Amino acid sequence: MADDTGTHTEADGPRGGGASRRGGKRRGVVATAVAVGAVGVVAALLYGQRENEDSAPAAPPPPATAGAAVCARVIAQGTVVRTEPQGDRARVTLAVDRYLKPSKGPRNTAFTVERAEAGFFTPGDRMLVSVPASGAEPVQSYTGAEVAHAWKRLSAELDAGGGAGCPG
Repeated sequence: MADDTGTHTEADGPRGGGASRRGGKRRGVVATAVAVGAVGVVAALLYGQRENEDSAPAAPPPPATAGAAVCARVIAQGTVVRTEPQGDRARVTLAVDRYLKPSKGPRNTAFTVERAEAGFFTPGDRMLVSVPASGAEPVQSYTGAEVAHAWKRLSAELDAGGGAGCPG
């Protein structure tokens, strides 16, 4: 019952009746169950992720050109000297710092690329290139941080040998 000020008094009994207390307890139990379930799901996901990491070391997938080193005409690292249009192609000249294949070569090497790709070979750019023996395949180029990794991978491919499936 409310007093003259409209304030709820103890004589009126619990505010809102007993049902709200029971509902509050039920909501608390449900919230606790949901929280425990969520913790279980997260724990299972983390455990599964750890199991996957332990069972197989993370390794990048091999590039689509894996094995191409064996069939390459030239693999060299250096600086692009010039790019000259030649019809629908462009001739790129590279001042070579070091060769991987062949093991030695001239100071400069040249190769052609599709004219649309010529923009990737800007004079002054330092890069590693793998020039295929077949003109049907694109020249692979690597710049920046990817050079060291590509050199190591291409060197390993050459050491592994093969080449029976090379076109041309």
